[in-house]
Amino acid sequence: MGAEYSLLPYYIGRYFGVRAFGQLYGGIYAAASIAGGLGPFIMGRTFELTHSYGHALAALEVGIAIAILCVASLGKYVYTAQSPAQ
Repeated sequence: MGAEYSLLPYYIGRYFGVRAFGQLYGGIYAAASIAGGLGPFIMGRTFELTHSYGHALAALEVGIAIAILCVASLGKYVYTAQSPAQ
């Protein structure tokens, strides 16, 4: 649980607004938690079957590359910060 979980609420608010913030945050957090739990299991099973982590690491590298492309293609914020009232 690094900085990405601290930045998640900020990005959700900026790209999707706050109307369904709880649903979006909960869904993304749940998916990340499930993936975090499945990762070690998949790595272990891959090692048991192939005696190498190579195939699992290659698949995870592809997943990371896809995630980087998705984040890089987000574009400008949909909901910008409001300027303070004067």
